[in-house]
Amino acid sequence: MPGGLMGLLQLGKRTLQANQYAQNVVGNNIANVNTPGYSRQRVRLTPGPSVQSPYGKIGSGVNIEGIERMRDNFTDQIFRNSTSNLSRWEMTDMILQRTDAAFSEEDDSGIGAMIDRFFNSWYDLSNDPESTQARVAVREAGLSLSHTINRMARYVRDQRVSANAQVESIVGRVNGLISKIADLNAKIPGVKDLSITRSSELMDQRDRLIDELSELVDVQVSDSGNVGLNVYIGSLNVVSGGNALEIEMTSNVSNGVPITELTVLGSVPLEIKNGELAGLIELRDETLPAYSNDLDTLTQGIVEQVNTYHAAGYAADGSTGINFFDNQFITAESIRLSSDILNDVNTIAPSAQDAAGDNNQALLIAGLKDTPTLDGSSIRDYYGRIINQIGEDGYLAKVNVQNYEIMQSQASLQREAIIGISLDEEMVEMIKYEQAYQAAARVISTADSMIETLLSLK
Repeated sequence: MPGGLMGLLQLGKRTLQANQYAQNVVGNNIANVNTPGYSRQRVRLTPGPSVQSPYGKIGSGVNIEGIERMRDNFTDQIFRNSTSNLSRWEMTDMILQRTDAAFSEEDDSGIGAMIDRFFNSWYDLSNDPESTQARVAVREAGLSLSHTINRMARYVRDQRVSANAQVESIVGRVNGLISKIADLNAKIPGVKDLSITRSSELMDQRDRLIDELSELVDVQVSDSGNVGLNVYIGSLNVVSGGNALEIEMTSNVSNGVPITELTVLGSVPLEIKNGELAGLIELRDETLPAYSNDLDTLTQGIVEQVNTYHAAGYAADGSTGINFFDNQFITAESIRLSSDILNDVNTIAPSAQDAAGDNNQALLIAGLKDTPTLDGSSIRDYYGRIINQIGEDGYLAKVNVQNYEIMQSQASLQREAIIGISLDEEMVEMIKYEQAYQAAARVISTADSMIETLLSLK
C-alpha cells in the first residue's frame, strides 16, 4: 500500500543510499583538493515520483540523478581568451627583448657607434688628407661598420629562422592536442546523458587539453550535445566529435628565410589571431622583416651616398671614379668595402681635385652623418629611428603582457571560484549529508519499531 510501513522503509533506504553516495562525492572532492585541473563535483538529487494514496499523492523519497561537474562554459572561454592573448604577447615580449639587447649601444659595439666612428674618421682624414695612418683608420672604420651591419642583419634573419622553427614545433603540438581532444570526445557520453556513470575525470582531461591548446592558438568551444565538443581555431572547426582536422605545413623560402605556411584541407589558410603561434607568425612575417627592410634602407643609403662623393674625389695617385663600398652589395647582410679600398688605402679619395692637401670630399663624406638624405633624416637619425621602433615595439609588448596578466589572473580567480574546492565548504556539505543520513537511519528505525508494534498485536 502506498504510504505504508514498507514504503516508509524503502523511502528511508533510498535516503540512506543517496546521502552515502553524496558523502563519497564529497570525500572525492577533498581527496583531489590539490589535483591540477580537477573540477569540483556535486551529486544531483531529485525528488522521487509521487505515488497515489487513499488520502492523496505522497512523495516516495529521493533519487540520485547523476553527478554534476561544476563548470561554466562562459567563464572557461573568458579564461582561455585571456590565456591566448597573454601567451601571444609573452612570446612577442621575449623575442623583442632579445632583439633590443642585441641592438644595444651600451658597449659602443653597435651600429650607431660604428656610424659615428666611420664618419668621424673622415673628419680626422680631412685634417691631414695625406696621412697614411688616417687612411688606414678610415678603412678600418669602414670594415667595422660593414661587419657590424652584417652581423645585426644576420641576427634578425636568424631570429626569423628560429621563429619559423618554433612555428613548426607548435603546429606539431597543436595537432597532437586536437587529436587527443577528439579521442576523448569519442569516449565521453553526450551532455544529455545524466547517468551516474558519466566520466567526469575524462571531461577534466579534455578541458585541461583545451586549456593547453589555448596557450598556443585562439580557441573557441561549443557543445554540440551527444557528439561532444566542437573546437574551433579561428573560424575553422578542427575538432568535431571524434574527428580531428590536422593542420598542414608547406615550406617555402623567402630571401633565404624558410617560411612555413599553415593550411587545412590542402588549401584553406589557417588564420590565427592569438596564442604563441600568432605571436611567432607576426614576428616572422611582419615585425622582424620590417627591421630588416629598415637596415637595408640604411645600408643602401650609406653605400650610395658615400660612393657618390668618393667616386667624385681624387686618390693619392690622382685616380678618380673609385667606389669606397662595393656597389654590387647594398643590403645589410652583404655590404662590404670595394676591393680597391681593401687592397690599397692610397685609393681612398679625400680630395675634390688632384691637388695635395685638398680635403673637400672628406668633409662632404663626414657631413653625411648629419645630412637629412634618408626619408628626411640623416644616416645617424635614421638608425635612431630603427632603435626607437624596436624599443616602442618592445614597450608595447611589455605593457600588453602586464595588462593580460591582470585579465588572466582575474579570469582564473573567477573560474577557480566555480571549479575549485574549498575545504570549509566541503566540510559543511559533509556535515549536511551526515545529518541527513542519521535522520534517514532514524526513519528506518522508527518504521521498524512500528512494524514490531503491529506484529505484536493479538
